[in-house]
Amino acid sequence: MTEDETVNRKGEVIRLERPRITREQRLFIVRDDGVIFGEGAARPAEELGLELVLPEKLEAGQRLSIPAVKAYRNGYRPDPAEVFGRVCECVDHFIDFDRSLADQRTMVEMIACYTMATWFLPAFTVAGFLWPNGDRGCGKTQLLSVITQMAYLGRVVLGGGSFAALRDLADYGATLAFDDAENFSDPRKTDPDKRALLLAGNRRGNTVALKERIVDGWQTRYVNTFSFRLFSATQMPDPILASRTIVVPLIRSIDRNRTNISSEDPDAWPHDRQKLIDDLWLLALAHMPKLKECEAAINASSTLAGRNLEPWRALLAVANWLAINGVDRLLHRMMALSVAYQQERPNVEAADLTGLVIQAVGFLLGRIRQNEFGTSEVSETSEGYTKRYHLLTATITQAVQAVAQVQEIDIHLDHITSSKVGRILAKMRLTKERQKGTGKYGWSISIKELIRWAERYGLNPAKITGLNIVTQDIALTSQHALTSHKQNTPLEGIL
Repeated sequence: MTEDETVNRKGEVIRLERPRITREQRLFIVRDDGVIFGEGAARPAEELGLELVLPEKLEAGQRLSIPAVKAYRNGYRPDPAEVFGRVCECVDHFIDFDRSLADQRTMVEMIACYTMATWFLPAFTVAGFLWPNGDRGCGKTQLLSVITQMAYLGRVVLGGGSFAALRDLADYGATLAFDDAENFSDPRKTDPDKRALLLAGNRRGNTVALKERIVDGWQTRYVNTFSFRLFSATQMPDPILASRTIVVPLIRSIDRNRTNISSEDPDAWPHDRQKLIDDLWLLALAHMPKLKECEAAINASSTLAGRNLEPWRALLAVANWLAINGVDRLLHRMMALSVAYQQERPNVEAADLTGLVIQAVGFLLGRIRQNEFGTSEVSETSEGYTKRYHLLTATITQAVQAVAQVQEIDIHLDHITSSKVGRILAKMRLTKERQKGTGKYGWSISIKELIRWAERYGLNPAKITGLNIVTQDIALTSQHALTSHKQNTPLEGIL
């Protein structure tokens, strides 16, 4: 602010010899049409009719700059495809995705879509988590740093960060990245309030009630926890957290052009970071309503459903929006990656016993049907599609143990017991019946039911059964059964 005049004690106006320049922070509200509200702006903030509760001041590198505000007011609108290209180039500049979920280009685009999704948080109903995973030195922390430096209010959180600071960041919808997440996963080593805050918040409307001391006692404060979160760890997420998460496997890179530079060095970035942050702010301001429509389109068109889709929903919505704005076939590539990821999940997530049970039941039903009908063909009109088969709990348990052993899953076989398997089958709402002649307890299930359960867990029914399955919803070609690559696996002796 520049002042040319001042008023003395007598109330007289005195012109200054030199203009007095003062700097201060003021709160302004920028509307999507470029109109600015606030003290000294075109319109007073009172016209908005909003109660503004923004007590925390943002760091300089996270705020929308004054030149960007003026440019937007004067009609400047960043091009979504061009900004996406810059985000991709920044990710590609620092991170090597060799032997990750897909090729370098596809992984760079996935991370760029996720990063841009953080700026459209109010448009989404679910925010997926990201979990870079790998051995020490594989670039997990570097990936967190790159994303948070471009994400909405991105912040890398270490174990020593205070709960109060974390709470206020979460309340703003900040993108929180937890490095060395193993420390947070252990309840004995982590503040329980901090742990509850970081594990909550993947759905809109999630809040945590906290008691805060005030002058004359205590008051309850409801903290918003809905935001994007990232975790880096050498371990896999537990099954509950994994269902909300996309695990990104990384290995040590030999690419010196990437490994010998640091994202913390401003001069190492291929594009001006403040300019990039400004354009991401302005994209969110101008296009927020469109992203809500794009999320609805993804819900209607994706082949994934439920928990399988949730971690990808915001990412795919951004890909849809960018495809509309000229990024060629981006949505197709991201859709294909989201589907392919479901087959990768056994390799990149901790063992999910329910998934193993479904695979074991699929193997058993596939073998029974081939022995009974002498064919691997099954369709909605074929005999045996809806026929109910009785499987003993003990038989299913043996098959689960064999599947875990064949797939070399990190789970102790002694932990796979008939009681645990029986509880899972009961939760699947299968029919429990006694076997005729023996009176032993078992479970009644049809191939039709199995297909539905496989779809719910992102499993390929043809792969786990070894059958050629054709239905109105899916047409799957038989793939190698679990035993095709080993003639004498533990699965061979079950039936």
